[in-house]
Amino acid sequence: MQPVDATPAHHRFRSSIVVMVAGYVALTGLLLAIGFLLTHPLSGTVGRWDESVNRNLSMFRRLGLIGREGRKIIIRNPAELRTYCE
Repeated sequence: MQPVDATPAHHRFRSSIVVMVAGYVALTGLLLAIGFLLTHPLSGTVGRWDESVNRNLSMFRRLGLIGREGRKIIIRNPAELRTYCE
């Protein structure tokens, strides 16, 4: 005869559920904190960098140095584009 587990089913999974909920809360808090840092205290540095990339890509496109085909950026004039990198 085998021993019968007298532990009710809802007690068997309690520790797993607690770990799962704690992990969810920890990850949610971490992601919210990172999002807050990027949108508030660090927005000046990240926003400036992002805007300068947009401005330069726009200028290079107007000058005909780069182009776009679908989701790809195509370099049309590599020699001229290098002059902006030096």
